[in-house]
This record gives sequence, structure tokens and C-alpha cells, in this order.
Amino acid sequence: MTQLHVVRAHIDLGEPEAASDELSPVLATPEDARPAPLLLQLAEITTRIPPALRDSRDGRRIGDAIGAFRAATALQVERRALGSGRERDT
Repeated sequence: MTQLHVVRAHIDLGEPEAASDELSPVLATPEDARPAPLLLQLAEITTRIPPALRDSRDGRRIGDAIGAFRAATALQVERRALGSGRERDT
């Protein structure tokens, strides 16, 4: 989570390449170790990116990477929920 403060700082300073580099370890978090607050903070980062930066190559890369991370996490949560339901039925 602390790493995301560094990502935000780079975004605020208009340094998308540095933000992307700092974001990489966060996005490498295993699917089974992704807490909900992490997803909320990542969503906040995408909304924090100014429009001019959002349209840049690095800005799009950040947005796309966060979107893929959040989608994969949602899928993992859904799979776990379905698996948990099956376990209770047996």
C-alpha cells in the first residue's frame, strides 16, 4: 500500500514512466493476496490521472494495467465465492 503513495506522487508530478515503474511490483501481487483496500486505492489512482496524462502512452499503460489487475482480481473473488458455495453443499 505504501508503494501506491509513491505511484500517486509520480502521477502528481507528471512522471508517468516513473509511476508505471513503481506500480509494477504492486501489480505483481498474487491473486490470492489482493485485499479490497488495494483495489480501492488502484481505482483512486486511475481517477487521479489528469486527462492529458491519461491520453499519453504511459498513462494508457497505467490505466490498462490497473484495469486488467482489477478484472483478474474480481474473477478470482468470484471463483472463490463459487468454490465456497460448492463446499458448503457437500
